[in-house]
Amino acid sequence: MANPNARTQDTWFVAVDGKSYGPYTEEQVANFVAEGRVAVSTPVMRVGENWSLAGEHLSLAWTFAARPAVAAPQTTVEPTRSADAKAEEALAKIVIVADLRSGSTIAFEGAVAKLGRSYRMNQFVWLVHSATPIAQIRKDLVAHVGRNDPLFIADTSHGRAAWLHFGPGAEATIKALWRGGL
Repeated sequence: MANPNARTQDTWFVAVDGKSYGPYTEEQVANFVAEGRVAVSTPVMRVGENWSLAGEHLSLAWTFAARPAVAAPQTTVEPTRSADAKAEEALAKIVIVADLRSGSTIAFEGAVAKLGRSYRMNQFVWLVHSATPIAQIRKDLVAHVGRNDPLFIADTSHGRAAWLHFGPGAEATIKALWRGGL
């Protein structure tokens, strides 16, 4: 009998400009690497795992090693940046505002910590560097807020926002303001 987890273990998603694409097989993702469509700094996720950079994922490392090197033109001299600096650029700068009225913040803080490097500024605000697209962040955090707990997430790197539990009037106002209206 076939392994029922084999399909999900070979299911990948790729994030580009804060949007998630997929599902793809590992072979398709490897082809994207060969075509130059997935770079070392591209956020990827295999089902059941957290988002990470493609070059740091053990299952994809071989695809980058197998890729032929392209010689740089001899006349061009560019300043070198460390791999850490390049990886940092791929991470979105996220601001999370949550008024957790209905329960413990421990589970919520744990979910925030899984998104990437984070800092809790005060009782309501977290700053996060994350490769996770904002829609996935919202999905990950909504499980840890109550029905009456307002949540606002801003992806300052890509100009996107997500929110919930503010009430219809407030949500319409937030939407209009975020889009530059009012």
